[in-house]
Amino acid sequence: MRVLLPFGITTALAYETGLHIGDGSMNYYNNKGLYSLRGNKIKDKLFFDEVVKSLYSSLYHIEVKLRDFGDVYGFQICSDELIEFKKNLGLPLGPKRNIVIPKIILENNLLSLACLRGLIETDGNFYLENKNGALYPRIEFSTTSQSLSKQVCFILSKNNFNFSKWCTEYSNGWLPIHRICIRGYANLQKYIKEVDFFHPFFLQKLALLNDYKS
Repeated sequence: MRVLLPFGITTALAYETGLHIGDGSMNYYNNKGLYSLRGNKIKDKLFFDEVVKSLYSSLYHIEVKLRDFGDVYGFQICSDELIEFKKNLGLPLGPKRNIVIPKIILENNLLSLACLRGLIETDGNFYLENKNGALYPRIEFSTTSQSLSKQVCFILSKNNFNFSKWCTEYSNGWLPIHRICIRGYANLQKYIKEVDFFHPFFLQKLALLNDYKS
């Protein structure tokens, strides 16, 4: 597939890079570059239909064909150009166990916040917890990459977010999961102002919380 690569690093590209780090994968198969982005078939379908499809159209000038892949939903693209572009940005082929945010994005605060949004909307979640009879918001992020978790903590600390972090280890051979959590309504308001949600599932929960608070 022919793609038109973006010129320069924009917040849209940084956001898409966060989506890639969370739910994307790329490699060469039979000497052909293949990139895929897939999410939860239920929670993420509207997100792909309304946000991701238009993002790839504006960013790379391609019309992705969204479809079911078993219990996930998304797309795949055959493009050596796209794979090489992402490799040059600093994203790895194959497994993402030690994946990190590319340096050029991490060193720019606006870009790193846009990338954080993409990370949260793929490898994170937004919860409304029943706490003493009231709705209590939590934004969580989890990853097997310790280096990535340190970068997320760096971004949050740099922007004066209050957060907690911990690591869940398993005895069955699974990789440790590094978790980060932003709690409380004040922190949520700060997150919306500085990072924001694009994901319809998160926006629906935010609307529910705002209705509850009003």
